[in-house]
Amino acid sequence: MMSEQQLKQRYDDLEASRVAGKEEVDAGVDQDVARLFLLAEKEGWTQENIGKVVGKGQQWVSRQLIFGRFLNYAGRRNSFSPPKPLTEWRFRKNWKASGKQPKETEDERFARVLEMVKKDDSERHSPDATIPKQGIRKAILKSLDDGRQHTTAEILEAVKTGFPDTSEKQVQDNIQDMKKRFCKKGYTIQSKRGPRHTRYKLVKRAVGDPVDPEEAGGIIAEVIPLLEETVTILKGPEVNRANSHALENVWKSLQALKRLQVERKEQAVA
Repeated sequence: MMSEQQLKQRYDDLEASRVAGKEEVDAGVDQDVARLFLLAEKEGWTQENIGKVVGKGQQWVSRQLIFGRFLNYAGRRNSFSPPKPLTEWRFRKNWKASGKQPKETEDERFARVLEMVKKDDSERHSPDATIPKQGIRKAILKSLDDGRQHTTAEILEAVKTGFPDTSEKQVQDNIQDMKKRFCKKGYTIQSKRGPRHTRYKLVKRAVGDPVDPEEAGGIIAEVIPLLEETVTILKGPEVNRANSHALENVWKSLQALKRLQVERKEQAVA
């Protein structure tokens, strides 16, 4: 079984091999990541544990595993030759568009998605899509390694030396993600608002540090929609005792988060 260090290293190596603007390279990396996660799952890794190691959520890991199973399914069809590089994004777009039909197995849905992918010659319009997040995040951390405070503009200037197409929004979005779950081990990114700019600094995370109320509110707002979606899924036609128990636990968690959110709003009004 792979160790945490081995899984993290293999994942980081794959992400580091991305090339900005090269969809065919992204496709190869996406497919290798999906196969890596399938191997990890086969060895007994849970989706949650994979996510913790690579700095992603369980839902994101689940999407990669679905993509990996689709690759295995498509690999058994000799005629499979998509007109565009098969990135996880392209597969997910068609998977979502296909929709799940009543009593349909995953392989049956894969068969429909396969036919859609064979005809999908659409361009990927998002300018952020081909920028390797792992590389940007490493560049952000490097710009903060001096222990000083830096504005978004200063960080962006440093990141652009390696990734010239990076936008300010990408830097801001990555910083927010890193503040929550993707930062350097043992460290956190501290933000300080000024009259004109917010400045960021890399600081050691002490055990038991209080959670930033603004950050907690953001996490709550992020978690609630995921729990609501999970409740909807668990309320589906195939319900058993385990699902019912899981649904009850999720519902209780959801209500607790909503109460906390309401209490914070009331305090703000007061």
